[in-house]
Amino acid sequence: MNHDEQRTTTLHRLTALWALGESGLGGWRHALKLPFTGIFVGGFAVVIISLLAYYSRNNMRQMLQALGLVLMVKCAVSPQSPPQAYVAVAFQGLIGAVLYKAISNFTIASLLFGIVAMVESAVQKVLFMLILF
Repeated sequence: MNHDEQRTTTLHRLTALWALGESGLGGWRHALKLPFTGIFVGGFAVVIISLLAYYSRNNMRQMLQALGLVLMVKCAVSPQSPPQAYVAVAFQGLIGAVLYKAISNFTIASLLFGIVAMVESAVQKVLFMLILF
């Protein structure tokens, strides 16, 4: 297996792991009504998105394709998830793709992405209620 095939396989596996984490871990935590679901699942997503950015060499198209697939799997496997969960996944995927494309230093982009994603997760319920009502 050459290097490009190996990298493509790695991207597919990371996408599958992200989808499993979002639908499995997030779905179970939501169904059991456990606290801090967004922080745990969001932290997992930050790690996976960072690895996707690293192995895709900051290819925004590949990262957005992975995001689309994760959203489809999440919708199919755990339809009981609230709309805020889909908004959070979409936000994390989009902001990750944009930050890794815009910032060439991987370490700085990762730190900024982690901070933004976790802050969004922490204030999402307040923002969602403010926008809706």
